[in-house]
Order: sequence, then structure tokens, then C-alpha cells
Amino acid sequence: MSDYLPMQTDVDLDSFYVAQKELAINPDWVVTARKDYADLVSPLDIDGVTMAGLAFRARARIELPDRQVAFQLEYSPSTSQPKGGPICRLDWRPFQAHNNKNCGPPEYRMIAIRGTHLHDFHLNWAYSPKRVRNGILDIAVPVADMPFEKALEFVEKQFRIKGVALLPPPPWSARLI
Repeated sequence: MSDYLPMQTDVDLDSFYVAQKELAINPDWVVTARKDYADLVSPLDIDGVTMAGLAFRARARIELPDRQVAFQLEYSPSTSQPKGGPICRLDWRPFQAHNNKNCGPPEYRMIAIRGTHLHDFHLNWAYSPKRVRNGILDIAVPVADMPFEKALEFVEKQFRIKGVALLPPPPWSARLI
């Protein structure tokens, strides 16, 4: 008998999404190699166990204080198929609008959704589990504008990740042009 166990390729992403999660580490913002973004990444625990491939990520443009921060819950399997990526995301005060094209809630089809918006797991999963498994979130709904601290609280509650509300702000630094 072999000690080899086949890898699980069909992870129940809905169970990951609905579970209460906790940051596995105390993460801090790290400036990317391009030096125009900062990322904050933490693996996630469920019931005290760090879940392989499950992480919380935030990305901010350093030179845009109080604008364009993405918060996402992501799953990246150790296998190459499906590729994985975000399974839900909040785009906080983005510059670019999102268009659902002809999918999602009827009231948000074929219009530009400007401002803060949520790529909800269940809306996207109902539309296409395959696309979600590949990190593609086609559908978003608008969310009322809020200050950064409230956005952290919103993400902690919406994504069910304890500790997000206590994270520090990005290392913003306005550059004069």
C-alpha cells in the first residue's frame, strides 16, 4: 500500500466562505517591487487550523490615500487546475467602474457601478462556480461609501474573518506632481 494520497481538487469553497475565519498571523503591509502598491496578506485559520491555500489579501495604491483598496478572500489550490484566486472582493473607492454586463441582479446589469462595490461570493457562485474557482468575479453590487476603518469592519463581517477590523491602514504617501 502506498503512502501517496491524491490531492483534493474539488474543495468546498462555500464552506470556506461561510465558516468563521481568523487571521493566522498578525500581517503588515509590504511595498511591492514596483513600489507603487502595498500588499497585506495573511493565511486563514478555521477552528484553529490554518487552511492550506486560503488567505486574506488587501492591496492599496501607495500614492492614492483613501482610494483604491481591494480586500479579498482568496483560495489558491496547490494544483494548477483550477488556478484559483479571489472568491469574493470588496473594491473600496476604486477609480474604475465595474460593469456586470448582462448578468447578476437585473437592476445592476449593463450599467457602470461607480464607487465602492462588492463582488459577493454567492452571487458569483450562482452565476458560474467554474469562473469563481478560477478567480473570476463577474458580478458586483454597489456598497455605500464609508471611511477606511468602516471598510475594515465591513470586510470582517462580510467575509467572516476575525481580526480584519484591527488592521493598520496602508502606508499611504501622497506624491506631488
